[in-house]
Amino acid sequence: GDGINIQSLYSDYTNSTVSGHCYNIRIDGVTCDDNRRQGLSIEGAMDVEVINSIFTNTGKTKATLPSAGIDIEPWFDTQIVRNIKIENCRFENNIGGNLIMPLTDGQWKNKECYDIVVRNNVFDDCNIRFNRARNVVFEGNVVGMGNASLEFNQYSGISVRNNVIDGAVTFYTEG
Repeated sequence: GDGINIQSLYSDYTNSTVSGHCYNIRIDGVTCDDNRRQGLSIEGAMDVEVINSIFTNTGKTKATLPSAGIDIEPWFDTQIVRNIKIENCRFENNIGGNLIMPLTDGQWKNKECYDIVVRNNVFDDCNIRFNRARNVVFEGNVVGMGNASLEFNQYSGISVRNNVIDGAVTFYTEG
């Protein structure tokens, strides 16, 4: 259901290691269109660059949650997601959101998800959400056409600067 899925080896989960994690990944000039689950999932990786790409219509024909353009979502305590750069990409009509980091409280414990740069992208009105994010730079982006949503929940080290945002920006903490 994913257009592209970047994850660590299953043996990493069971042995609590990072030796099987993906690293030094470059996705350049790719179009992910009408994928069922995600355009791109980043589940266990370090030093990932996603540039000049298009993520569109995720979940349009048939949807499996969360149906996002890009989903940053480690599943196991041993997975690390670090040093992710998303630049010069376009996001349109993704049913579950354009760019999401939907970590639940249970997933967040013992996770290392940080150092994410989102720069010079164009997003339509679909949701952009970072749950439990650390060290995120969100700059130079164009967000929305009147009804956009950019959310940071239980965050630290967030920098939002030099964007054009036509919609709401929310910083909040659950509970």
